[in-house]
Amino acid sequence: MILYVGAHEWQRSDAPRIGIQREATSRTMNASDAVRRSHAPLTMHPLLVAIAICVVIAMLEAVAAGSNPSACLRSLNQPRWSPPAWLWYFIGLLYYGACLISLWLVLRHDPSLAIRWRALELLIAVMVANALWNVVFFRFRALAISFWIFLPYSALVLVTVFVLYRVDGEAAAPFIPYLLYLPYACAWSYSVWRRNEASRR
Repeated sequence: MILYVGAHEWQRSDAPRIGIQREATSRTMNASDAVRRSHAPLTMHPLLVAIAICVVIAMLEAVAAGSNPSACLRSLNQPRWSPPAWLWYFIGLLYYGACLISLWLVLRHDPSLAIRWRALELLIAVMVANALWNVVFFRFRALAISFWIFLPYSALVLVTVFVLYRVDGEAAAPFIPYLLYLPYACAWSYSVWRRNEASRR
């Protein structure tokens, strides 16, 4: 009888505390749901957002290159190992495909992660810098400057790939072929600069 009364009193004394704990747990769960709902617009349709970013920057690159970049290339004294005009377009298509995949994979991650935003900022910076390079090369025909730009640009790409790898190894993978392509692009830009500078003398 004493044990029963003691147990009954313990249940009555702990009932309010248990109720408070349940209420606190419920509030925490509701707060977590509210946070997830607040981030929902940022995580909706990451593929569509990635496509939109690529389309906008591709349009910027088209404007930066001018009306007839192919004619500009043909007018330059290029090395024998230069690719034909159609291959340049194919390389550009592969480049934007890599950017699209990386953007999509990064955008799928939790928007509350600071490293996710850093990766997006760097990736967009790489794409914008690549687009604006066309102004220097095609519009201004500043061949020396266009070559020297490759040095900080290559460093930016390396940092971007490193940060992408920290977010998602798969997001960094599409840029590995681009890293292998950059030394060739630097060598090509240098050769074009030196050949055309010599021909002007």
